[in-house]
Amino acid sequence: MLLVGIIYVTVAFVIKKAGTGWLFKLLPTIVVGPVIMVIGLGLAGSAVNNLTGASAGTYNLLYILCGLVALVVTALTAYYGKKTLSLIPFVIGMLAGYGVAAIFTAIGNAADIDALKVIDFGVFSNHLYNRNISS
Repeated sequence: MLLVGIIYVTVAFVIKKAGTGWLFKLLPTIVVGPVIMVIGLGLAGSAVNNLTGASAGTYNLLYILCGLVALVVTALTAYYGKKTLSLIPFVIGMLAGYGVAAIFTAIGNAADIDALKVIDFGVFSNHLYNRNISS
């Protein structure tokens, strides 16, 4: 992560000093577009499994609702967002979807309804617990 951050800052500095012309020559739109499409198509199966809950062996419509909230918030932020918000619509969308999922999970935990427990917080606590043991 540190190396990626250093590369990012270096490229940003070069773009600030030299402009964007060299970048468009190095990565023309005709190349970048298909690469993005191939990456998106490659991740489509994983997205469907995450959205339907099929990866956990179940099918929960709340997963789809959370995904739709993330989609709508991302689209609205990209279209109507000003300044910084227009630069990070995917982050805002993910936070909105995760927030809705967290609300359903809190209600599910309070009412002891398994169908509403969208987020498995046990995964996080087990990871942190195992990390502390190995330290």
